[in-house]
Amino acid sequence: ASSPSATTLDAPAAPDASAAAHATAPGPATAEPAAPPDAHARRLWSQHFEALLERHKRYPQQARRMRQQGIVTVEAHFAADGRLVHCVVADGSGFRSLDDAALALVRVAAEQLRATQAPGTLAQLRIPIAYELNGSGT
Repeated sequence: ASSPSATTLDAPAAPDASAAAHATAPGPATAEPAAPPDAHARRLWSQHFEALLERHKRYPQQARRMRQQGIVTVEAHFAADGRLVHCVVADGSGFRSLDDAALALVRVAAEQLRATQAPGTLAQLRIPIAYELNGSGT
């Protein structure tokens, strides 16, 4: 988990389609402060982005088979119109399949959200995404 700096985007844990493994965002993603007039719009945008991240999380099959686990922190920068302008792994899990899945997750969620909503101001997020196998590891 990273330490929050200002506005916080919480991404709560959610099970994947299979009951055996899940990808979760264990801690808050942090964002730079929004201008006061746009604070409400920014908060709504953050909530919708969080919901899309949760909805689209998938544990990579190869990583599941190889019992790979880890936390990937993605740094993402958004234009005021919602366009994702920068998306990189800030802190990797040690497994390329998990890192790639986290980047893909952020890109998919960002593109879907941009079709309906924008943050209204520049947004910079650090998004921790955890990939953890539960007890059975299947």
